[in-house]
Amino acid sequence: RTATARVADGANPVAAPRRSAALCAQRAARMRHRPESASARPQIGSVALRCIRIAFAPYSHPSAYRTAAGITRCVRRLSNLHMPRSLRAIDGQQRGRNHARMASARSRPSVALRSARQAWRLQFLDAARALTLADRALELGLGQADPAAVAWARLVHGFHLMRTSTPEAGSAELRSAHAAALTAGDRSAQILAEVGIARCELHADRPREALARILPLRTEGLRVLRHLGRAMLLNGIAGCFSALGESAEAFAYMYQALREARHARRLGFDVVLYCNIAHELYQLGDCEEALRSLYEGLDRCDDLRNTRLRAVLMVNRIVCLTDLDRPREALPDIEKLLALP
Repeated sequence: RTATARVADGANPVAAPRRSAALCAQRAARMRHRPESASARPQIGSVALRCIRIAFAPYSHPSAYRTAAGITRCVRRLSNLHMPRSLRAIDGQQRGRNHARMASARSRPSVALRSARQAWRLQFLDAARALTLADRALELGLGQADPAAVAWARLVHGFHLMRTSTPEAGSAELRSAHAAALTAGDRSAQILAEVGIARCELHADRPREALARILPLRTEGLRVLRHLGRAMLLNGIAGCFSALGESAEAFAYMYQALREARHARRLGFDVVLYCNIAHELYQLGDCEEALRSLYEGLDRCDDLRNTRLRAVLMVNRIVCLTDLDRPREALPDIEKLLALP
């Protein structure tokens, strides 16, 4: 009560706690030399706890920070193992949280890398925004010498070129992505670059070379990649088997890819898989079942901003409806396609 009154009256806020802490520490030291008894240890613990509380009291005053910290260290040394167990546990938990926070800060990705990874996740959901983010990430990554950001940004560009331009253009960009990922030591980006290069070989009518490149990556890829990456890897393998006329293997990999894509449904790759499944079913002559997959894909496409993917689905639905002698049902899709820019 005396110490509190002195601080309230405007006295030096450091002096009173320093004297009180010193007196409590001396008392704790004297009591440690007394004979052990059932009540002695709890009393020493309560003294140590009081010393620590007094030592922390001046923390509200900026000028007392260093002195208070010094008192706290001295009191902890004097109290030693007699600090109450609950207080030691709280102190250990706080130190653990501080270490975790420091480790998280050290491992936090750069702005460029965060933008590149966001672009990767948006490539099916919102293709235009994905390209904008990838451009920004590539510029930042090159300026800051961030090879991981460069790798993921080039992956987005490479897969986009593979779909919309020539296989050669996509392959060149994906090889640059692979080189940057190798420099960064990012194995996930390396595997995805190999998947993209294999897809370019497939589009260039080289399915055997594509399968030879992508199939050995299956085991490691399923272990290293996240759900979207796994689905893209499995879909790539399925495409190779489909081009080689091995429909059973193609369906097995496509449905396994669909199972992985359901964990990342909000990213839109499941729509791509429904389109591919419908194409394979159409090749086998099962137009009714292909049509069901196309309707499923178009229903899910409502949440995407991907005009190209929607157009591909509508074209496939027109073909299926025409083959089923239901051309009138295909007219709305034809009108929508003609209205596209």
